[in-house]
Amino acid sequence: QDMRTEKVAVITEAMALTDAQSEKFWPIYREFDFARTELGDQELQLIKDYATALETMDDVQAGEILKRAQKIDDAEVKNQRKAIKAIEKELGATIAARFYQVDNQISRLIGLQIGANLPLMTKAPVATEAADPHAGHNH
Repeated sequence: QDMRTEKVAVITEAMALTDAQSEKFWPIYREFDFARTELGDQELQLIKDYATALETMDDVQAGEILKRAQKIDDAEVKNQRKAIKAIEKELGATIAARFYQVDNQISRLIGLQIGANLPLMTKAPVATEAADPHAGHNH
């Protein structure tokens, strides 16, 4: 909750909206933020699954983690585009562009904080003969 409060304070200051603009902006932002929170919950679960499987992860598991991560990323972009389109419709392109800049800066900072605490994917285990029927055979 503290991070959300901080984000709202930063956005409020950076957007510098009039009262009339705020009345149109904040309902759009709240809908956007609600969807982002749901995506954040999915991302948190993905991070937990990644951390649990990291030491024994095989290529198949890595592929599944990658697909889930990309699906979340795609949904985040779609959510942001929907909000920007609504902001542009209600308040014009300049305010929509300003929100895009502010939101991207905040997202990058949060992403850097998360990424700094995540270990990189380790090298996949070497395939054994049982796992790879072609291993050791000359073709």
